[in-house]
Amino acid sequence: MECLFAVTLIAIIAAASVPPLASALERSRAQAAARFVLARMMLARTRAAARGAVVALRFAGRPEAAVLTTFIDRNRNGIRAVDIATGVDTAEAPGIALQSIFRGVALEPVTADGVLFSFTPLGTSSSGTVYLTAQDGSRFAVRVLGATGRARLLYYVPASSEWKDVE
Repeated sequence: MECLFAVTLIAIIAAASVPPLASALERSRAQAAARFVLARMMLARTRAAARGAVVALRFAGRPEAAVLTTFIDRNRNGIRAVDIATGVDTAEAPGIALQSIFRGVALEPVTADGVLFSFTPLGTSSSGTVYLTAQDGSRFAVRVLGATGRARLLYYVPASSEWKDVE
């Protein structure tokens, strides 16, 4: 009888702890995806300075199936969709499917043609924000400031409806 009580108690405690653990896992996965995107942006910024050419990170596909690809400006007129389509501006390496690394994380904005973040050899970039959302609703953002080319990692606090810096 005591053994049955102990097993029942353990089962109840385990069942009660599964939802918070699943939510923590989803949040952790979204944060890791946001850090990955931030690192890819900073790598593109560094490569632009090292190569003396514009380097862009393109997000293409659908929010739940985004592909990140790094492109190099080969004709010195910036990274343009037409140059990518014709093969003038080439991919540095095959694109990376975000879902293959961070299951369940959606990235926005993303379009079939792609959203570009360009980084120049002078350290400037195009401005913008990329949002990453986990299945549990956790939201992170990678915000790039064009004047400096630097990026910040933020998370959304639903209780106060504000974005805060990730430390």
